[in-house]
Amino acid sequence: MLLVELAAILLAAKAAGHLASRWGQPPVVGQLVAGLILGAVVTLLPASEALQESNSQVDLLSNLGVLFLMFLAGLETDWQQMRETGRAATVAACLGVALPLGAGYLVGTAFRLPGVEALFLGVVLTATSVSITAQTLLELGSLQTTEGATILGAAVIDDVIGLVVFSLAVAATGASSGLPLPVVLVGVIAFFGLAPTAGGRAAHWLLVQAHHMQGSEGPLAVAIAIGFLFAALAAQVGIAAITGAYLAGLLINREDLYGELTEKIKVLGYGLFIPIFLVKTGMAVRFDAMASLAGMVAIVSVIAILTKILGCGLGSLACGLSLRQSLVVGVGMVSRGEVALITAGLGLQAHVLSETLFSATVIIVLVTTLVTPVLLRLVLVRVPAAAAELVANGA
Repeated sequence: MLLVELAAILLAAKAAGHLASRWGQPPVVGQLVAGLILGAVVTLLPASEALQESNSQVDLLSNLGVLFLMFLAGLETDWQQMRETGRAATVAACLGVALPLGAGYLVGTAFRLPGVEALFLGVVLTATSVSITAQTLLELGSLQTTEGATILGAAVIDDVIGLVVFSLAVAATGASSGLPLPVVLVGVIAFFGLAPTAGGRAAHWLLVQAHHMQGSEGPLAVAIAIGFLFAALAAQVGIAAITGAYLAGLLINREDLYGELTEKIKVLGYGLFIPIFLVKTGMAVRFDAMASLAGMVAIVSVIAILTKILGCGLGSLACGLSLRQSLVVGVGMVSRGEVALITAGLGLQAHVLSETLFSATVIIVLVTTLVTPVLLRLVLVRVPAAAAELVANGA
């Protein structure tokens, strides 16, 4: 049964991802929709012990997919871009995290959600995925502009801040370890203090040694092991394991020395584990349980869009960008994506999000992803001419 389910998931993921790309959407949208469809089909099947066992085994592979996704996000982070995008990207990212976090919490409490669920709803809304934004900007000739560079830089900083906020939320609720809060806080401080220094040096030394190993793909295996060890250490001290995996990727490729290694990990991740995670996330959505939250989904979707536009736009405006440039930055940061899905999924696993609220957050992620290219095309109607002027002036 396991092999049949895996085959169905992988075939559905790749076919749906291909169709989404043909329709101008990122593959993640197609894979989520494939999961929604497969989830509906599975509910029609008769319950059996073999199906339950298969689902639990696929869940384990899905958890590995989460780690691979965040490990790759760290490996592909552009350190140079993060250093060079400057104050506008930093301020835009900070406000683009603060406004959705606060608004999500307030809306959650207004709908009488428990405090922890309201907090995690806000945390989910802090995430940003700019893959579709970058694609749209490229198509419209606006990627190599001030606002394009600000969006890309702010997205990197947004990911880092969002993961720190997520880790602090997990630590404060004790969702991942059950340890007392003072113990967790000491562990968090120790982890973030030692991992980038001693951990980074240890990772570099291990990879140097791996290149002298006999046999095939030694560096690949060692790099993945480093990612898993960082994830395990993070989970041990009460931080989300994904934070450890992301940090491991950041430290390994800090000097951009392992491009070939990153490509190999992408083959393994996107060929097997990551599609399983994305489809399983869609399969976990329960539409029948969402009737009571339909109004909240609509309201939160609007708030998710507006808070990113306002937060990131105001941050850019305060740092000297024009009103139109700031609007482009705000709209470009609207799309949520993989990090938001991971946050929601881990909240579900840790029982700090109900199945109903988890299903609602997945729909919100889809809405923000689908609406972003439409809004970008609206605000970029007259930008190409301005972009040419910026390039000519060396901006």
